[in-house]
Parts: sequence; C-alpha cells; structure tokens
Amino acid sequence: MKRKTTRPRGFVGTWQPRGNRAHLLTDAMAVLADLKAEHLPPPSVRRILYILMGMDPARYSRPEPYDKGQYKELCEVVALGRRAGLIPMDEIDEWGVSESPETWWASVDELRDTVRHWCQDFQLDRQTGQSLRLACWCEAEGMHGQLRQECDPYSIRVYSSGRTDGLAVKHRLGRMIGLSGMPWVVLHVGDADADGWHTYLALRQDLKAFAKHYGTGRVTVTRLAANQGQIERWGLYREPYVPPERAANRRYYPFRWVTQAEAIHPRDMRRLLVRAIERRLDMEVYREVLEAERTAMAALERVTAALAA
Repeated sequence: MKRKTTRPRGFVGTWQPRGNRAHLLTDAMAVLADLKAEHLPPPSVRRILYILMGMDPARYSRPEPYDKGQYKELCEVVALGRRAGLIPMDEIDEWGVSESPETWWASVDELRDTVRHWCQDFQLDRQTGQSLRLACWCEAEGMHGQLRQECDPYSIRVYSSGRTDGLAVKHRLGRMIGLSGMPWVVLHVGDADADGWHTYLALRQDLKAFAKHYGTGRVTVTRLAANQGQIERWGLYREPYVPPERAANRRYYPFRWVTQAEAIHPRDMRRLLVRAIERRLDMEVYREVLEAERTAMAALERVTAALAA
C-alpha cells in the first residue's frame, strides 16, 4: 500500500498563495531580484530571511517585521514557488547538496569541446609574485558560493567547514602553508557567537601547529566577519549573549552580542572581502600577472583553433 503524502512532488500547477504566504513569496522574490541586479550569487533560504530581517520594514509587503520564526514557512513557500515556476530553480543556493563530477565523455568530439572550454577559462595563479599568500575560511556553508565568487578573480581558495571541525582540511592547508616557506593570511568568516569564536580560535591554533610541523611557512588568521563593530554599523540582527545554565556547556565568549555571518548583506560582504584582499595584495604585481595571462591566452587560442580543425 502506497503511503499518501500531502506534500507536492515534481512541478505544481497554478499556485496562488494567500495571506502570510503571499507576503513571504513577494518579499523573497524582491530579495532575489535585488541580488540578481547586483550580480550577486544565489542565496540560501536562510540568507534570504536574514536579508529580510535587516531590510527597511517600509519595503515589506508584509505588515509585520520578520524574525527567525518565519524560517520554516519561508522554506516551504520558496520550495512551492520553485515548483510552480515562480522562482527559477538555480536562484536558490542549496548548500550541503553536492554531486560528483562526470569523468567520462560520450565521444572524442565531446572531449575536444571540453578541452576548448578549459582553454577559454584559463587563469594563471594570480597570487604569483606576491610577498604573501591569502586563503579564506568560511564557517557558514551557505556563504561559500558568494565567497568563492569574490575570491576566484584573485586565485584565492575558499574552505568551508560548517559546524564540523574539518581536521583533515586544516591539516592539508597547514601542511601547504608550512611547506611554502611563505607568510600566509587566512581570512576567517564565521558566526559571532560562542561556537563561532571557538571555531576561529581552534582554526588559528591548528594551522599554526601544522605549519610549524611541516616547514617554515607562517600563518596569521584574521577574523574578518562577523564582529561586534559590524553588528552596530550595519544594524545586523542580534541577540544578547546568554551563557548556558550548565557549566559543562559554557564556552568563553568575550562579547555582548551574537549574530550569524549570514546576517551580513551580500553587498556588504562583497565590499568587505574585496577591500581586505586588495589591501593585502600588491595590486601592481597582480596586474602584471593579468597581463601575462592575456599573453598566455593568445597562445591558447591557437591550441583551440587546432582542436576545432
């Protein structure tokens, strides 16, 4: 006997939300339109909610302000909006979901086309010639897409761990830092709460220890976001820090407010990250690498022309 479900599957026909759901859909679509107009990457549903919580209430279609209590219903509304064709499927970041890449081709011609596309997307390591190297560590997996979009033009690798320790990844990065023999700066983006603070401290300690074990490279881990100044300056959603009642669960947190990194508007995150990167890189050296890249691309165009023949 088949189990009945009230949840829609596949696409749904005409869907006309009413009441609070109509407001949620209208406001979520307005957020998506704003981000798309600024060429910002797709947000997670949670990021949409934080953007709504930080918006001027005069822009809402909903009469009441938003809070975290709307998250579950917003998830359902966005999912139905996608099934109804009102929200494009690719405009929502479904972080945590992955698929393995194809490592096979249907024909030699398909392989040839793939190589041509690789050549067209060719990029040198744009940190070549710098006196230090940069990396970015993201605690909030839902922000990985945006951070990567901002870091890719500078050949800066983005690591994300969520709430897990990520020990194997920390080991690989620490080993790379140690063996490089160079100074590194890791820009850390994480939640402003007790867990986020201790994740940052553990990352800093582990990377330094692993780097020292493998070589002479050294590392500075800089807490880029979120912090107390950003909470005040950008009017981020915040709650007062309340230590857990059980002493065993208490973790030292030396600040007044807590918030999530995803509460930072993508526009502000872009400005913050690009400014932090360009302040640390020698931009003249960076432009020289871009020029060398253009020369290499001209040579690769001859390769792609030969493949097309």
